Amino acid sequence: MSNPRSTGLSRRNFLSVSASVAAVGTLALGSKFSNSISPFIPNVSAQSDSQSRGISNIYCIGSFQGVVNGHHDGLTGLFSLMGSNGLHLLRSSETGSINSPNGLIGSDDVILIKNNCQWGERGGTNTDLVRELIHTITQHPDGFNGEMIVVDNGQERGSFNWNNANAEETSQCIQDVVDSFNDEKISTFLWDTIRGNRVQEYDQGNMNDGYIHEAAAEPLTGMRFNYPKFQSSFGTYISLKKGVWDPVSQTYSNDRLKLINFPVLKSHSGAGVTGCIKHYMGFVSQSIQDNHSFIYNGGLAATMAKVRFPIL
Repeated sequence: MSNPRSTGLSRRNFLSVSASVAAVGTLALGSKFSNSISPFIPNVSAQSDSQSRGISNIYCIGSFQGVVNGHHDGLTGLFSLMGSNGLHLLRSSETGSINSPNGLIGSDDVILIKNNCQWGERGGTNTDLVRELIHTITQHPDGFNGEMIVVDNGQERGSFNWNNANAEETSQCIQDVVDSFNDEKISTFLWDTIRGNRVQEYDQGNMNDGYIHEAAAEPLTGMRFNYPKFQSSFGTYISLKKGVWDPVSQTYSNDRLKLINFPVLKSHSGAGVTGCIKHYMGFVSQSIQDNHSFIYNGGLAATMAKVRFPIL
């Protein structure tokens, strides 16, 4: 990313950019004064090839204004840029600028949008970007019949109702964004409320909300994975690791559950920086186990790889 000081980029716009850079593993917004129209791709030409090799493509777009007529033109531009390079956000039999048969999100998928809600103001995920993401998915060409849940575990300090949000209109908290889509199956779930509940998986007969704490430690990092399972406000049973649970057929649909990692880029006193990997601290429960001694060994990256890897 360009240095905001050298480009004359304002602090407000730079932080909006930074939120987007950290928000999605394959995406980045560049300085609005840049002329970048092509993705930064590390020596691979096909998206499928890069995914099979464990490589994430990083896309950068410039010359955006922010919120224009209720929509964030930076994020819409990013989705179009992704599509023009073979990575389509939406999966549909129709082909368009952001949709194709090989797209990421189907019309009936259950989508977890992991934001950062532990802090208000610039410490939280930009709510304008979350709004634009949700809106884009609801405009699925096949009609969106699935569900979206904005989630986080702020370790007892999280809130979806911060008075001063990271947005152009600072009164717009995450809950306001979700409530504005009242005709859709969109909700929030604050995992803080279940962080101390030790439970078992649905296929073990346990239907309670809480955290599964695996018995075996990951050998390289020493991390004993813990992850949430919960029932959404629309009645859907979700295990972060195993997928969407059907209580009738007693089976999981792993492919139907999609995770979007949507942090904010910021400094951190211990880790140095909060980004896509550090953001996974909001998946684990510190009440179940103090994970700090393991995360500096790569425990959060291991959680990302072994529990659920984000589609973005």
